[in-house]
Amino acid sequence: MAVTLKEIAGAAGVSRATVDRVLHGRGHVKPEVEARIRELAREMRYQPSPLGRGLVKSARATKIGVVCQFTETPFMKMVVSGIEQAREDLRLMGAELLLDTIDSYAPARMIASIDEMLKEGAQGLALTPGNTADIRAKVREVIAQGVPVITFNTDLPGAERLCYVGLDNIRAGRTCAGLMASSLRGGGLVLPVSGYRGHSAHDQRLSAFQDTVRATFPALRLLPAAYCHDSDRVSEEIVLETLKKHPDLNGVYVSGNGQSGVCRALRGAGRTGKTVVICYDLTEQNALELERGGIDFLIDQGAREQGYRPARLLYDYLILNTPPKRTFYYTDILIKTRYNL
Repeated sequence: MAVTLKEIAGAAGVSRATVDRVLHGRGHVKPEVEARIRELAREMRYQPSPLGRGLVKSARATKIGVVCQFTETPFMKMVVSGIEQAREDLRLMGAELLLDTIDSYAPARMIASIDEMLKEGAQGLALTPGNTADIRAKVREVIAQGVPVITFNTDLPGAERLCYVGLDNIRAGRTCAGLMASSLRGGGLVLPVSGYRGHSAHDQRLSAFQDTVRATFPALRLLPAAYCHDSDRVSEEIVLETLKKHPDLNGVYVSGNGQSGVCRALRGAGRTGKTVVICYDLTEQNALELERGGIDFLIDQGAREQGYRPARLLYDYLILNTPPKRTFYYTDILIKTRYNL
């Protein structure tokens, strides 16, 4: 007798709706709960309904391409783990996920990967694009050919993609400005450190932070933004050079990667706990820095969700003829401190 969602729910101690969300990618579920449900589904040999098996049969010729940049960073490795889970789920539903990971920021490499995906028969694409004219032109060309595109982690303003999955980077930047002002009530000097120019997410978080500070918190004095290209070595050098000129630096805001380098520099200068550090991504290393006081506030932006949801949305669009219900699928802005890890 076929195992039902209700039986899996009973074994997992959750609602049937929660099991449905996990097995069909329809909403937020805590990672540990999701892992338990998937494990039980495998142990109990759950199979889709007859309708689901029919969809599997119809999906067999469907290929979904995913091109992910910046995968040398710990956060993007977590995003890729979400993509891999989507690949396994799509395989069970009869579709194939093609994945290409690009270590750094490489627009030309991404364009070549898009072309290769299309040659291999991808009928839909999920991308982490750079915000460049050539990538925007390529995405428009692909969409004009009838291939739907979803962006994730970083958006592409001006492109007619189906939707974006990821952090609301403008709200996140404003949130971090408020956190910095609350931490430095008497004002102070703040260094913004970003990753790459042209990375839409980094740029939006940076500009929103700067604009909010200038408009709302005049007691905070901003130094010119520095770019570390997601390198801990470079971010460490940036902070050390800044401390030579400004030894009483009050705050550092990191809109991209390079968090560990910032913490190393401040620790070496005896500024841990004296210079407020606000950054992004609940990676293992960042959680350690949060616990030891190197980071004061950390924005967790839902890495696995960003990797998992785009492919499922494309599957629904291509197989079920169900377009995304929203233009923006924003992940939560979760503020982490050493006290709520």
